Amino acid sequence: MVSFSRYRELPPLFDAHIHLTHALDGAYPDHFSYFTNAASPDGWAAILEVKHPGVLPFIGIHPECGSGPIDDIGWGEHLNELEELAGTHHIGIGECGIDNRFYQSFTKQEQGELFEVQIAIAQKYHKPVTIHHVHAAEMVISLLKRLSVDIPFIVHGFYGSLQTAKRILDLGGYLSISTNLLRSSEKFKQIAAYIPDDRLFIETDYPYTFIPAPWADYSYAEILYTWYEQVSRVRQIDILELLDIVLRNGTVFTNTTSAR
Repeated sequence: MVSFSRYRELPPLFDAHIHLTHALDGAYPDHFSYFTNAASPDGWAAILEVKHPGVLPFIGIHPECGSGPIDDIGWGEHLNELEELAGTHHIGIGECGIDNRFYQSFTKQEQGELFEVQIAIAQKYHKPVTIHHVHAAEMVISLLKRLSVDIPFIVHGFYGSLQTAKRILDLGGYLSISTNLLRSSEKFKQIAAYIPDDRLFIETDYPYTFIPAPWADYSYAEILYTWYEQVSRVRQIDILELLDIVLRNGTVFTNTTSAR
């Protein structure tokens, strides 16, 4: 089970993409808010067991898992289960998407088919979606256009160009940025400053987090806080103002109410 701790010296931060059921030796601050993701049917039950008012679970099939854990009974049964859960639980769908690193084991066409079905389930039950893509922006954007997607969706861990960012924003999408952007200081400054206030999310993708060398000994909470600090400096606003922006986007995205 996930353990929550009271890390009260930090403000109530919001992490838009995390895997709470991983790295269970760590404790997560109980006054933070989280969009927590399960990338495989193997993890759906654990995600749904996380009972915390600040946690919204997202369940889906990540492209890395499409040719792995679901092979035992095939896509159909798992997708039927996903649809049943979408109809009966307060959840989001994801993370799902397309990743060209796995094309040899799970073809581009197969990934597209699996992604499309998950989007269709989200559309049917009006669920928000978390989208993963690596070097597949054109395919993802084309699919979202073709399906006339009208539900809230996040492209998580965004690391694309300003042009790609604009195309996603024009479709009504949100962009969530992680510390992975710090691999390129120029890209970080461009993207972090470009995303409009009402489409911005902040995430860690913990425990799959890029950790800069100076942060090597930081706890999860310190990583997230320092990342908020970095983004607030680029946007030239106070960190608490940035937090209010991201929290407000979280309530709009999920059609819920919350306050700092």
